[in-house]
Amino acid sequence: MAGYALPRKTSARSRKPRASKALGCQNGCWLPPEYNEAVGYLISAAEGQTSVNLTDSQWRALIYVASLHGFSAPHLRLEAEDDTLAVDASDAEGLRSALGKALEARDKEEISTPDGELYYDTIQRVRHVLLSEGVRLARPRA
Repeated sequence: MAGYALPRKTSARSRKPRASKALGCQNGCWLPPEYNEAVGYLISAAEGQTSVNLTDSQWRALIYVASLHGFSAPHLRLEAEDDTLAVDASDAEGLRSALGKALEARDKEEISTPDGELYYDTIQRVRHVLLSEGVRLARPRA
């Protein structure tokens, strides 16, 4: 076998992880520093008369599905606890419309995300809140 290099065999266990905890890496995956899976987002309207709580993963899935139907509003993102944002009427209507299109399609792929399916009921609850006046987006304290 002169002139040919044999393929080198490696084991995934023998490799050292490249991620650093100082850079916000956990288990090899980068996570934004303030995100968690329990608290997430609170969407409220009508001076708190109607609201829905979403985990971070539900909020990301909701925005992902809405983006598949033409909605884009990167400013609707809160990083730190106790952040609050008034959602203007055009953003509320745009998000509600895009989510409605996803539901009308009734195709599982239309309400799926890379992480799984966004539940129909979750979309409906959010759309109900978006119908009201004075929509606010908040990240409650853990």
